[in-house]
Amino acid sequence: MNIMLPYKAIIFDMDGVLCRTDRLHYASWVRFTDKYRLPFSEAFYETMLGRGREASMDMVLGEWGKTLSAEQKDALILEKNEIFLSLLRELTPDSAAPGVRETLTALRQSGVRLALGSSSKNAPAVIRQIGLVDFFEVRVDGTMISNAKPAPDIFLAAARGLGLSPSECLVVDDAAAGAEAACRGGFDLAGIGPSAKDPRCRCRLNTFSDLLTIFDEAAHAVD
Repeated sequence: MNIMLPYKAIIFDMDGVLCRTDRLHYASWVRFTDKYRLPFSEAFYETMLGRGREASMDMVLGEWGKTLSAEQKDALILEKNEIFLSLLRELTPDSAAPGVRETLTALRQSGVRLALGSSSKNAPAVIRQIGLVDFFEVRVDGTMISNAKPAPDIFLAAARGLGLSPSECLVVDDAAAGAEAACRGGFDLAGIGPSAKDPRCRCRLNTFSDLLTIFDEAAHAVD
């Protein structure tokens, strides 16, 4: 199918967009904070979404974190990640968000290039476990950049890997930090979940498969 597309590529966040690993992160943070008697809630967790593990740990530790050495913080980050990895083993291809596999297939068949831009250092393992590796031409994760979201580095690196400018790419992200990263980088944003409330969204997705509607409407607009 040869159509005029509004973007040449889409760059996807992972947690909360392609799969619900955000719920595993939440569960692992609950276990971690319960052990150390740290205050934690789902509302607080939502403010952490999209941030790297170091920034998230600083948020969770609060004032206590200011008294710890870098080595002590690193040990706590490793401990929390081990909890997450133990939960990660529960993921299967069925753990992908509803409509993801079908939508990615249709987008590729339409000529849209696909990339992954996730702050998670566990992204390679997650994408492999849920069976989505082959969909993405370029994959950028938290092990490959110095500055996590809300810095735009991850999305900019993905665009460079595709050989495209930010204006040629649409970013799909669910978190406030991801929305900020996309906008700082000069990308149009498709918000899903919490980020759909961001007034800078170019389009708001109620479901992942709404992406197909965006491209279908653009195709009909130029017929």
